[in-house]
Amino acid sequence: MSYLFVDPGKSTGWATFNDMALPTGRGICKGVEAWNEWLKDKEPFKIVGYEEYQLFAHKAIAQVGSKMDTSQAIGVLKVYTAKWDSQVVPQRPQCWKLGCMYSGEKVPKGHPPDDKAAYWHGIYYLTKHGLINSVLTKNKIIVRPPRD
Repeated sequence: MSYLFVDPGKSTGWATFNDMALPTGRGICKGVEAWNEWLKDKEPFKIVGYEEYQLFAHKAIAQVGSKMDTSQAIGVLKVYTAKWDSQVVPQRPQCWKLGCMYSGEKVPKGHPPDDKAAYWHGIYYLTKHGLINSVLTKNKIIVRPPRD
């Protein structure tokens, strides 16, 4: 496997793609411990993208007492990317919506399941870097997520 894309949080979604930019899997790890356990036995990924997290002042009060699961999940990921010597690509949270459009799927209202968001982060990155085509291009190559 060559690419890993992550939607970190209390439930961390992940999606993997091979060297040919074809999807190879996706899933959700519930909790930081499960996330660490999932990463532990993985072969190094060449490129690892993840959804950035930033605490905004207007949302800070909602985080009082929080264990900051998203920050912890990103921290765990960064330990592995350093070990693997991966190229790390933080992406803005809105990128999954573009990835969804690039894949030809309808953008859902609200946040999609974490594994789907991670998958669409991957589609966004792979399209942006010319590794796959979007349905928005004249070639009309359709990229679909793997079936669950």
